[in-house]
Amino acid sequence: MSKSMYNPLWMSLALGLLLSSCNTTKFLDVDQFLLKKNQLLIHDEEKMANKGTLTYEMETLYKQKPNSNLFFVFPREWFWFKTNEPGDTSGFDRWQRRVLSEVPAIFDEKLCNETEIAIEDYLKNKGYFNSEAIYEEVLRKKKAWVTYHVYPKKRTYIDTLIYHSSDRKVDSMLQVLKGESLLRSGEPLDSRLYDQEKERIALYMRNQGYANFLSNYVAQLTADTSLRKNRALVNLEVLPPLEDSVHQSFKVGKIVVFPYYSPEQESPYHPMKDSLIQGLIFRNEPDSSLYFRSTFLVDAVKARVGMPFRQTDLEATQRELAASGVFKFVRIKQLPNAEDPSLLDIWIFLTPNPKLEMGVDFEVSFTNRATQGQTFNLVGFSLRPSIRNRNIFNGGETLVTSFRTGVEVNSLFSKKRFINTLDVGFQNDLYLPKFKDYFGIWKLADNLTYNHNKQKPGGGLYNLFKENASSKFSLGYSFTKFITFYDISIFNMNYGFDVKLGKQKSYSITNFAAEYFKSKLTDKFLSAFNNQLFLRSFDPRFLVSVLFRGITYDYIGKTNSKGRSIQVGMSFETAGSEVLAINWLNNRIFGREDVFEIDGVKFAQYGLFESSLRFNRQFSPKTSFASRLGFGIVRPFGYSEVVPFIKQFSVGGPNSIRAWPARGLGPGGYIDTTLKSNKVANNLNLINTGDLWLEANAEYRFNIYWLLNGAFFIDAGNVWSFQRDSLRPGAPFFFQDPKLTSDNISLGQYDPFYKQIAIGTGFGLRLDIRYFILRLDLGMKIRYPYRYEGERFWNPPSQWFKRMNLNLGLGMPF
Repeated sequence: MSKSMYNPLWMSLALGLLLSSCNTTKFLDVDQFLLKKNQLLIHDEEKMANKGTLTYEMETLYKQKPNSNLFFVFPREWFWFKTNEPGDTSGFDRWQRRVLSEVPAIFDEKLCNETEIAIEDYLKNKGYFNSEAIYEEVLRKKKAWVTYHVYPKKRTYIDTLIYHSSDRKVDSMLQVLKGESLLRSGEPLDSRLYDQEKERIALYMRNQGYANFLSNYVAQLTADTSLRKNRALVNLEVLPPLEDSVHQSFKVGKIVVFPYYSPEQESPYHPMKDSLIQGLIFRNEPDSSLYFRSTFLVDAVKARVGMPFRQTDLEATQRELAASGVFKFVRIKQLPNAEDPSLLDIWIFLTPNPKLEMGVDFEVSFTNRATQGQTFNLVGFSLRPSIRNRNIFNGGETLVTSFRTGVEVNSLFSKKRFINTLDVGFQNDLYLPKFKDYFGIWKLADNLTYNHNKQKPGGGLYNLFKENASSKFSLGYSFTKFITFYDISIFNMNYGFDVKLGKQKSYSITNFAAEYFKSKLTDKFLSAFNNQLFLRSFDPRFLVSVLFRGITYDYIGKTNSKGRSIQVGMSFETAGSEVLAINWLNNRIFGREDVFEIDGVKFAQYGLFESSLRFNRQFSPKTSFASRLGFGIVRPFGYSEVVPFIKQFSVGGPNSIRAWPARGLGPGGYIDTTLKSNKVANNLNLINTGDLWLEANAEYRFNIYWLLNGAFFIDAGNVWSFQRDSLRPGAPFFFQDPKLTSDNISLGQYDPFYKQIAIGTGFGLRLDIRYFILRLDLGMKIRYPYRYEGERFWNPPSQWFKRMNLNLGLGMPF
């Protein structure tokens, strides 16, 4: 084909002809107009608080919205028109209507009027009682543009707040609740806030013994605005129940547990055997016995016989029993006591999970590494069988034993080696349903620190852990062999606990941890990386923490009305602190300068901090924006000069900067010459790591059709070291220009960190098969962290499609 066919003018004409053939207005009747755009204009008399949020929420009230485009270009309504004729009955026509098309958005005055009413009602609920919405349409060339003019007028604010009830006991509790009300004098009168206050009152009442109290007992919002202009006297009244003049409070009667529940067991004629253990009645089949220790259930059930009914006790019981994993189903209900109307019986129905469960995870990964005209397509396969043994010691404990075996091969079957990496390992994790403070450090810490919450019943850090934490013991081993380069063996054991505070916050704390790291370096590796500072990170080390290893914090924010949400993750880890303290004390007492070691292996001392911030914006059910900002730093201390290789940071790969392979970028502006060497062939074994990590990622996600989604992404970042190394110039981190000259420019130059930020972009496909997401991302390098070919950081657009990096992964990258 002639090169002239690729002339931009010809391509533009071809695209224009294609789009003109997709003109949808030609299908419309004479009196029909296709809605192209909705617009909302607010004409406010006073400055509106949270105007952006209010505007966004009002825009969600449109009763009619314009059609979207397929691939941002082709109107979806075109497919509907083209496949809606009487003869369009083929399977392909039905598929187009179901997957590609949208019903045309024909301008409808009735829907515009409904939108006006919805906007006015919304504003009234926000305190704009005199608001008005008027739509205006522009009709031209069979297309319609609609503008909604909104006149909110003056907003009404709360002046006085009155809580009351004809039930004296309830009224006295309302006066206590009023002090922490979500409704406050001087704040806008918002019906949504009023509904939240109703739920808060209802939950408080149910925790005070009023088990049947519902938010419906709180009367609808009434406000008197006649006393002051734009000010309201808000009257919150708790109504009596229909059948009585006062609300009834209850105490807990019987607590009945059905360990092997089946529906017929609720019948009074079904033969059952009752056993009373520490206040709980275990109701079982006559020939059945408990499959767990009774103390396990006694501890999990928070309600107590004779105590006031509390809704939160039932919720905590449900949560703890379900989290144990012992039970497949947990159901709790409350019933009136047959003998005393002031008591409520609590029935707990349990269905056990299978004691033993086997599972297998299979993973496939693909990495394309193209450098200096050579291409290596690495395909990885990983098999992870596991055995889950529930209730292993009859106290709700769960033992999970998993094995891992994997291989990474060169798929091109070239003269290069076929097998690149071998990976095997096993892991044993024992989960305990309760918090265990074996060393007593958290009890001691709670006693030594002041916390005003300790004055409350069940308050304080230690009690918080007792109520919300579960413990975990782990023991494992892994072996990784990079063919012709090095072997890495890691033995690990640790103890810690997880704390879950509601649905949004969680902590993971590790007290004791011991790891043994050992490597075996080949002669080829030693000759290729003749750098003693770098090679010391592969020295065998003990990584030991006796009292405290680390803490991880995770926060998952709720999605707000604008579709925005954030997630925060932070972790701190340290090793060797206790050993260093004993080592130092020993040297001080005996006047030595020894460094503790076992059979020639020293103890590592380091501190590591890592954090990430994620922001997501859901534009529609099928389109969203996701971003991540990450930072990490690790430093040796004490007798350690370098951080062990397994604790250093790296970038690149399917979940990082996708234009580069894993560990194929950095540190800093260092140029890894082994990538160019056919003799070393380090295209297959990349090991670039650093002590400081900085990364940013963003991608726009959208649906292509059916299960296939797409994404445009951009990644930026790098890793750096803190130590000067003449053999790796450009690797150290500098805030400002260090004004240092490299002895070998071909290995990199010294620059401030912001000049060494690598940037990649690309496009990805995601196949969402409900149970997992298969992801294929193609990354292009648009900015190098060093002067590429000794001249420039930025990669010319003509070079973007060369040396691209293809990544295959499971799940989303972040």
